[in-house]
This record gives sequence, structure tokens and C-alpha cells, in this order.
Amino acid sequence: MLTRKEKILLPIGITALTLSFVVVGFSSANLSHFKKSSGLDHYTLTLDANNAPSALTSSYQDSVTGTYTTADGNSITMNFVKAKSASGKHVDLASRGMIYNFASESGGISGITAITVSYTGSTMGLRTSVANALSNGTAVENSYSLTSGTRLELPSPRYFSILAADGGNVITSISIEYSCGLNDNVNRLNGEYTGTGDNYYRYSLTLNNGAVTLHSLDNPTEITATGTATLSGNSLQCSFTSPSAYNGLVYNFTADAQSHSLTYVSKSGTGNANVPQVSLYRVYNVEDFESYSSSGNGWDTYSNATKYTATGLKGDWVCEYANNNSSTGPIGGQGWSKMGSEDYLKYSSNKGHNGSKALALKGNSNTMRFFQASGYYGVPRVIGKGNKLSFWTKGAFTNSDLGTASSLCANVTVFAFYTQQVNSSTFNSRTEKEFVIANSNDWQEYTMDLDPNKTYYSIGFLTRNHDGTAKYLSLDDFKIYTSCPYGADLSETLAGNFKGYGLASNKQHLIILSLGSHGKSYIELAGDNHTTSGTYTFTNNEVKITTNVRKIGTFTGTYDIATNTIKNCSFSGTISGDLNNNGSITLNSIEHSWTCDEESTELREIFRRRYQASGTWQFDNDNDDRIVSINYQSISNGRALRRRGYSSGPVSIVLRNDFSGGITASNLIFWIYNPTNSAIAFRTWVYRGTSLSSGSEVDGEVKNAAANSWTFVQIGFEKGTVYNFQIADFTNSGVALSYDNIAIY
Repeated sequence: MLTRKEKILLPIGITALTLSFVVVGFSSANLSHFKKSSGLDHYTLTLDANNAPSALTSSYQDSVTGTYTTADGNSITMNFVKAKSASGKHVDLASRGMIYNFASESGGISGITAITVSYTGSTMGLRTSVANALSNGTAVENSYSLTSGTRLELPSPRYFSILAADGGNVITSISIEYSCGLNDNVNRLNGEYTGTGDNYYRYSLTLNNGAVTLHSLDNPTEITATGTATLSGNSLQCSFTSPSAYNGLVYNFTADAQSHSLTYVSKSGTGNANVPQVSLYRVYNVEDFESYSSSGNGWDTYSNATKYTATGLKGDWVCEYANNNSSTGPIGGQGWSKMGSEDYLKYSSNKGHNGSKALALKGNSNTMRFFQASGYYGVPRVIGKGNKLSFWTKGAFTNSDLGTASSLCANVTVFAFYTQQVNSSTFNSRTEKEFVIANSNDWQEYTMDLDPNKTYYSIGFLTRNHDGTAKYLSLDDFKIYTSCPYGADLSETLAGNFKGYGLASNKQHLIILSLGSHGKSYIELAGDNHTTSGTYTFTNNEVKITTNVRKIGTFTGTYDIATNTIKNCSFSGTISGDLNNNGSITLNSIEHSWTCDEESTELREIFRRRYQASGTWQFDNDNDDRIVSINYQSISNGRALRRRGYSSGPVSIVLRNDFSGGITASNLIFWIYNPTNSAIAFRTWVYRGTSLSSGSEVDGEVKNAAANSWTFVQIGFEKGTVYNFQIADFTNSGVALSYDNIAIY
């Protein structure tokens, strides 16, 4: 690896400068002019009264660009991002956590070796991060006290923040010494990348100091291959040696300078026919809470930026509650007060999702907000750039130690800010989503969409429980994905309801197929009323159901993930002799079908809960536990809809909105889960008119939900226009039934 060193000297003479800069604007032709300064083993750049960023003013600047001269006489164009000349707060280096030494971005700083700050006024502090912020959201930080004019050696951080005193400082010079390395160091790519291949399956590639692992995430033929990786300029070559089926496989990618993406170039060697063309994108670890050893102490004031004495987990968050319970102003704004209790934000040392630790976040009837201190104080700690923010929760608990699970759901709004500093002018520069967290018995993943064109710098939370009960929410493993989120397998993608036709003697035999993510299945030849429910297997894209129905026999079909259809379907039973298209039948996804994979908030936008009080049907009040998403009882895609029970009358689910104009249908199918030890009877009907009018009800059959299991249900009606349907439990037992894979056709 070619390593070069440079020294940047930044004497400015501006009051309490808050400064971020990225070295850009060098052409590759200038690379040969980078040389050591005379008598030094590092490179130098001096910014002083004769070489200062004169464009900076007393207000924030989105981007201020200037050209500065190194000690060797070379010119460097530097970009100062969100710089501020004012008292208090920070001096920040590198809006993206890296300095580039020429415009092609084929080289970058490999580490800052020393800094010298000359200033007047109060003592100043320094915080540094070893991690490349854009490549890895987990930063190893150090804090120092700065003495004016004294050289401070540093452990190769990628960026730093200078903490000025509240009363203001005049910075007369900042000297930065750094080593500058080309991208030949493969370690800069360390981390996980995911992507979707040209075969529509998802893959991850993990790099760790030259070791590489390729893993399939949802391919039914699992692939795990290991080997070594080398980097020459921006060309990454991954050579695999294990297992033997891939001993000799070579993948070539182009790595961008920010370690954000690996663009596919070519593949060759042993087993390359079994792996896809795939470009991969960084998975950013936002926070897993594993680095904390104590809950620590929180901030005692919003104004004391130099008193960076807050410790532990609470020291990294600014937390407040609304005095009037309805304030919506910016962080630190009118109507908000600093948290005073001891339990508002803690960490659990032994109840984490992927590791031992997790966050315990308080919520009650009051409104509470929690913001990363780095965002509040404008420290440019990039957490990632992608299209999904993912986190895990195990639901709510009755105490901050996460010892006893709550029987109620919880609410949390998650903020992701795409501005470095969260203040009154930038508070709305965010993406947000409210989640209703089911009182689940297991960890569950939640995701929210991000703007893939924006870089995100910090996250925050807002809690308020509508039931007024104090609860503590367990949160863990926040990540930003640039490609499809990790975790699902193809059988979950496959789950759903399908229909098609077998042709015999110019007649159509309607075929109904309902597949769940845990191997459960239902298949029917409607024309002959032969049905079966059982399990299916899925191998190398082939769906297979072996039935005990003579006419059906064994059903097989090939799943096409691109079109969500099952093609080349065939039956081995006696019907096969009658079907002139046996082996070429296509089953399409049923149009009006709900796999109930959404989170609670989205499910409640599709379905409503009704109950009958004093003989009159009425909608519930939409409290958060009436309809929730669960993942520990499900048929499709790992989630299902759970409807709260009612012990004083019938209770049901209906669509929140009638079908616009109605649809033509004659069948309703769904799966229902009964968690009790006894069967529960339920009835279903459809509506021929709007607004759930009793005069337009058409009764269906009374069915039983088997005890402690999923039951598949099909109910037929006279074919006609349908505007809505209802599935009702009349037992008055208060049992919370679950539903999945609902379809009407």
C-alpha cells in the first residue's frame, strides 16, 4: 500500500469557529505533487491569517468552498460544510467523516496523526472518532483537553470536533497532521454489504481485514463461501476457497471512495454459474448499545456545551418531556423540559436482541422525546445512507429493567435526521414514522423508509402511550440498509394466495392455492370440490404438495419471484388425465388478498375492529391494542393480524373502507388462529351494499377455529357484487383471535 502524509494547519482568527471540511478538488494529475514537507514525516497545510476561509460568517453556511495552500505550495480546494462563526458549540471536521485529497476520490486520509490549536479565551476540548463515520456508524471516541499552541498526538481518528467555551473563543490557528493513503487498503471496506442479484435473490458480502464471506439470504439453495479479498485502487477482487463447490470462484467489484457500494464487474471460476451478478451496498450499524457499560448521567442544561461531563448511555442523548403534553416545537423549544427521573433512558445488560444489551425507553401518558446528543450539538457523526431504517423490539415492559412484560401495546415515533445539527431551523429536516409495538413474546423487526438520496446523521424517538400507563420499550440493533433488509427467506416471500385454471373438455377447473411461510398450505380443485390442507416443501424454486386426495395426488409448480406467480403447475392424481394443460398451468396472486405482513399502524389502516354492545354493532375507539401485528403466530411472511377479544358481546374485523364500486366475488378464504384449548365458533358474511348496512348482509356458514392451531377457512356465497366482509366471534369469551392470508375472489 502506498502511504502519504500531509499536515493541515488551520489558523483562522474567527470567533469560536464551528468548522467542517472535506479536501476535494485535486485531479489525479496532482497526485505526484503530494510530498512530505521539509523535515517532516507527514504532509502539511497551513491555514492562518494569510491562508484562511474568509467566506465564513457569523451564521451557518450550507457549503463554503475555498482554495488553500500546503506547506509545499500545492493548492487544495476545501469544502467547509455547516460551518459557523459564533460562540459555543463545536468545530467539526468532515461532513461525511472523510477527507479526500483529490477530486477523483480515488484516495483518502488514512488517519490524523496530530493537531495543534492556538486560541484565546477559555480552555477548549477535543473529541475524536477512530471510525470512518460513513463506513461504520459505530465510532470509537476519545476526549482530550486542548492547550493553546501545544501539539497533541492522536490515534488516527477520521474526524474530530473541537468544543469551544460558552463565552466564546478566538481560534487563531488549527494545525492538522495526517497520513493520506490510496484506497489500496482493503480494510477500509470492512463491514457488511447486501444486494439483490439478477436472479432476484438477496445476498450479503462481509469483509473483515481481507477475509470475505459470501452468503445467500433467501435462496433456497443456501450459499456460504469464504476466501480472501484484495483492493487495488478501487478494484476489489474476492477470491473464494471454501467450500470445494466454490474453490476458485472469483468476484470482481468496483468500490466507491466512501465504502458505500460495491458495483459488480465480473465473476469467473468454480461455481460461478450458481451465483448471480450482484452489486452490493453498505449496511450501516446505527446503534446496537453493546458499547455501553453503564446507563450513566444525562445532560443538566441545554446551554452548557463545554460541560461534556455527561456519561454512559444517557450522556449520548438529550431527553425532554412536554410540559403541556401537546408541544410540537423543536428540541429544547418552548413547552419542553429536561428529563428529571432516573428511569427515562436506561440500558439492559442482558436482554438484547443480537448480543446482550438493549435500550430501555420510557413512555407514559406524557409526551417524551429523545435525541442523540451528536445531532443536537452538530457533531457530524454520519449514521448512514440508504432506503430502510431497521430496528428490533421485544415489546413493552412494566419496569426499566425489562423484567416483566406488559400486557399492553406501546407507541414510539422514530426520527431520522438528515441535517448535522438538529435545531429550530432544521428540526423538520427528518424522516419519521410512528410504530404501534405489539405486546409480543418475541423479538420483532420494524422498518421505515428513508430517502436514499440523503445522508442521515442522527436518530431520535418520541413516546406517548394512549392508555396512560407507564411502560418501558426494549429497542435494539438499529441499522440502515441500502439494499433489501436482511432476514427474510424465500418461503416467506412465496407466502400468499394464488388462483388459476386447469382446462379439461373446454371447461375451466378453478384452482385455489394458499401458502404460508411455515410450510402450511391449502389446495383446492373447486370444480370437483376436492380439498386438502397440509404442508408444502420448497426446493430449487419448486413448490411441492403431496396430498392424500386421489384426484389431486402430488401438486408441483415453479415459483417465479419476478412476477409472483407459480408456473408449470401439474397434478399427478386422476385429474391429470383430464387436464390438457397439465404441466403448464399458471397460478396468479389473487388481486384482493391481504397477507397481513404490515406493521400495526398499517394494518389498522386496512382493517377495523367492531363489537356489539346492547345489540348494536359499533366501531372501537382505535386504541392501539385493538388490532396489532404479531410475528409469533403467523402463516405468511412471519406476521399476522391479532384482533383483541371482547367479553360482553360479539366482536369482529372488517375492512376499514368499502370496496370502491364493489367487486364481483363468491368466495372468502383466510387462516384463523385460536390460542385457547377449546374450539371457537365464528361466522362470516359479506355486504352487498356500502357502510356495513345490516340490510345488505349475506350470511355465510358457521365454522370452527380449532384449538391451539391455525385453521384454513373457505366460505362461499352466491356470486355477486361485494363491498365488504366481516369475520365475527360470538362466544363473548374475550379471546384474541389472529388472522392471516385473507382473500376474497
